[in-house]
Amino acid sequence: MAARKIDGWWYADFRVRGARYRKRSPVNTKAEAENYERWLRAELVQHDSLDHLEAAERAKTAPPPTFAEFSERWLTNYVDLHNRPLERRKKRGVLRRNLLPAFGSMGLNEIGAAEIDAFASQQRVRGYKAKTVNNRLSMLRTCLSTAVEWKELDEIPRVKFLTTPPPETRFVSEDDADRLLAACAEPWRSLVLTALRTGLRFNELIALEWDAVDLEHAKLQVLRGEVHGHVDAPKNNRFRPMHLTSDVVAAFRALPRVHERVFTYQGRSIKYTNAYKKITKACKLAGIPHTSWHLLRHTFATRLYEKGAHLKSIQDLLGHSTITMTERYTHTVSSVLRATVSLLEPAPESGWAASGQPPARPSLHEERTGLTRGEHSPLH
Repeated sequence: MAARKIDGWWYADFRVRGARYRKRSPVNTKAEAENYERWLRAELVQHDSLDHLEAAERAKTAPPPTFAEFSERWLTNYVDLHNRPLERRKKRGVLRRNLLPAFGSMGLNEIGAAEIDAFASQQRVRGYKAKTVNNRLSMLRTCLSTAVEWKELDEIPRVKFLTTPPPETRFVSEDDADRLLAACAEPWRSLVLTALRTGLRFNELIALEWDAVDLEHAKLQVLRGEVHGHVDAPKNNRFRPMHLTSDVVAAFRALPRVHERVFTYQGRSIKYTNAYKKITKACKLAGIPHTSWHLLRHTFATRLYEKGAHLKSIQDLLGHSTITMTERYTHTVSSVLRATVSLLEPAPESGWAASGQPPARPSLHEERTGLTRGEHSPLH
């Protein structure tokens, strides 16, 4: 019998190779039960069993995973696949310290706009800056977005980011840069000079090897970066050439080639902790405000922008993936603003600007008729 009614509902009821299959029809009519039976037979031919249908039914009726359960899979199957080691470590830390305490026991479908706003509010009460809270909200949104892609969640809840103040606009003045270079001993002077003239990230500077440097043609290739001992491609996989100024070429020629790395200290690769201490000490000796290695990268971009370089060229040199990121580095300096306003400066020999006297305002009669005093309309 292909269709059978049991307790008031139609079922597909049939045998194949001695095995009996009885499945409740999605629609409670005999005709639909018979159609369902034919479809089930086709599934058996294709898959040799109906186990996949039963698994799909269990998935529909099973409760959604908690955020803690899903985030563990997200870390393993998404973050570890697409992110660099440092980013993986950061995301695990944010999950453990911030997101799991707030959302860990909740089902994915229980996380809504109200719960996310409450989390952001609690973070602010605890003293975290708006930018820090936004970074955590962004990570939460990415995790939930992956849940939608993996069919674990129907839709992403609304995530409203906090308003943040404009980024700090510090850079190193030319005088302070000269003082800093004078206060540095080698190899730190060459490292600071190269950062100022190339804008390389610190991890790219310490990973620079001699095989990527061509002093005859005054250029180098940015091929790798090192973070916490892990060497990888540059950020955003932006392999890029960099032309060198003559003072950097001279500094490179004076450096000893005792290592495959260009910059070494006591014959070993440079570590960030040591470099931080050295630049902090040099700033104190030079009598200038504290300068970070990343601030030297900001300074490179600002100097180029100040001297009229095109933003797209600066973007390529910095290895940024978007022009928006470059705009954050190119601080608007006073000389650029002054040069911009000077575009409106009137020519000294033209019009009333030369005499210093503004022209007399026309009378109401003159404005209406277009005639000056003493002129008469042809009709008079």
